[in-house]
Amino acid sequence: MRASNLKGYQIPRHAKRLIANLFADDTTVFLNADDDFNILQQILDKWCIASKAKFNIAKTEIIPIGSSTYRAKVIQTRKTQDNKQPLPEWLHIAVEGEAVRILGAWFGNNISEASVWEPTLEKIDTSLDRWNKSSPTMEGRRHIVQMVIGGMTQFLTQVQGMPEQIEKKVKKRIRNFVWAEKEKSPVNKETVHGPIEDGGRAVLDIGARNKAIDIMWTRSYLTFGEDHLLWAKVADALFALHSPRNVTEENVDKRIKLNPILQTWKTLPKRSTNTAAIDDLQRIIKTIKDFKIRQEGLAYSREILREMPIWLHGHANARIHLLNRSAASECLKKENHHNLRTVGQAEDLAARLQEEEHEADSLCQCQQCVWISTTYQCLNPHACMTRAKALLDTLPPKWDPRQTQPEDHEPLHAPTSEEKDITVFDMRITVRGTLTDTFRIFTEGEDNESIPVIPPYQGPAQEPTVIATDGLCIENGRETARVGAGIYFGNHDLRNKSMRLPKNMFKRMTKATNRIKQSPLEQSNQTGEVVAAREAIELAPRDAILTVETDSKYVQIQLTKNTKKNEDKGYIGVKNREILKAAIASLRRWNQPTYLKWIKGHNGDERNEAADRLAGAGAEKETVDNIIVPDSIGLEVTGAKLSVMTQKLAYKAIRERKLKKERRKKRLQTTNGREH
Repeated sequence: MRASNLKGYQIPRHAKRLIANLFADDTTVFLNADDDFNILQQILDKWCIASKAKFNIAKTEIIPIGSSTYRAKVIQTRKTQDNKQPLPEWLHIAVEGEAVRILGAWFGNNISEASVWEPTLEKIDTSLDRWNKSSPTMEGRRHIVQMVIGGMTQFLTQVQGMPEQIEKKVKKRIRNFVWAEKEKSPVNKETVHGPIEDGGRAVLDIGARNKAIDIMWTRSYLTFGEDHLLWAKVADALFALHSPRNVTEENVDKRIKLNPILQTWKTLPKRSTNTAAIDDLQRIIKTIKDFKIRQEGLAYSREILREMPIWLHGHANARIHLLNRSAASECLKKENHHNLRTVGQAEDLAARLQEEEHEADSLCQCQQCVWISTTYQCLNPHACMTRAKALLDTLPPKWDPRQTQPEDHEPLHAPTSEEKDITVFDMRITVRGTLTDTFRIFTEGEDNESIPVIPPYQGPAQEPTVIATDGLCIENGRETARVGAGIYFGNHDLRNKSMRLPKNMFKRMTKATNRIKQSPLEQSNQTGEVVAAREAIELAPRDAILTVETDSKYVQIQLTKNTKKNEDKGYIGVKNREILKAAIASLRRWNQPTYLKWIKGHNGDERNEAADRLAGAGAEKETVDNIIVPDSIGLEVTGAKLSVMTQKLAYKAIRERKLKKERRKKRLQTTNGREH
């Protein structure tokens, strides 16, 4: 089929035409209205003879694609075009509202999503009734919900999406089954879905599960480079077709609309009888908005910076909108001329302005201008080079590959130590890979467009500094727990410190707003160890090579080996996340190597014993020490890396946020109750 003259579908920015999808014994063929079905039939007959296999022609079904008028005409006349032969009578053409099953999903024009889901709901009811007869325990009911309702709805939700009215029905079934048909749930629904260690029952939250599936689809859409999927290219084209009806958006050149997330043009997909794909597009846009998906990183590799679209660049200043229309811009955009689309192409073209032979003149006959004129049919190479530079000049330094970037002074590989008990903090902050790796989900606050001010390492300026740290918890695991942190520089050193940890830490969010964020501090040994390590880093001289000694493998691993993994996963499910992030930010303010050395505790090491005594003294203090960490913009990323997200991780993050919101609501209700 792919070698035939069948036209199939031509997808924008996809070299090959879409003609067929083959999966096991299922084949889906995409025919253009101008294609002749008889040619397809001949190809299939020839293949059957050669392979000694046989297509089940009797099961062949056709779904007309196009406007409602065109579809009605195809159904009535059985012709795809007036000049074509009618389709064979034995072929079944799906009418409006009729669903056709393809690989477990249902497709068609104006099909009822509710009718697609009814068989699944019936299977769920039958299975739950059967399980109910065995009078399962609450724990048993939790597992049954996960197995029956979660299992039976997973695939169809993944390929079809679960309509809101169906989701409500599924939620009701879960609630009724978990509480054995009681009229009213005796426990708050968020508590039922909450983690067992927090007093919940961990019952499947179907709404959170469905949103996690939407996140997975959005992750696939925002996968770029060679892995940019065919359906994502179709989505790009549909997004470009559905712009808001205003002068600004209608004037945007359709040729430069590559992706609405990477660029600043707007898209507004509206429900239409012409395509059911709009629901999927709306879900993607809603997911991006609801879960704050955006490009975020402390710094990016030049490879990534050069991969970004140059026209309407998502991080450029507003002046870039004024550079889209001119003779030079038109020459740059034309496919048979420069066909300029990326920052990298613009950088290469603008760099030619620096050639010694080049003259700032439209009539310049330097070797570069002659080559550009011949290769790209360009009438004014100097004007095009100048326009490319003007486009680049709208980019902030963080997104401009011509500027000095952190990767210029970063080692290629993470630092290591030959000693088995020593690990080294990785000071590298550059995001590497492709545009796919720039997206993060569950982000917070405003993205920082500035390059982090971290002085490059230029060799040791002072003698190495060694600091012993320890944490200690009295009555660990109880409400009356008291946690101490000890920092030991040396005998009689004025920087030696004992601290008692408060119940909460405070973080100054931005210097501009001076907003304070409060986060709970778990009263545990591990928290004390992390606080001690962070305080040691803050007290040490800035230009010294630092070694932090700790008897906690937890601290050593979390502040070195696990840093990237934790940041990629957004610290989802990680205890002490806020103080760990604060410690990482403190380490990044350093321009010298920082080593974490594990010391076996209570083994006679003088420095470790001294730090332990300081931690004990801290735990015995009557008053707590406030922990206020400074603004860490430019030193800390928010959210989680979208490309590493799994459905399980996304579900966990959604549940964490729901639980946090519920706790905040309860605190507010308690406060209001006290006031009254």
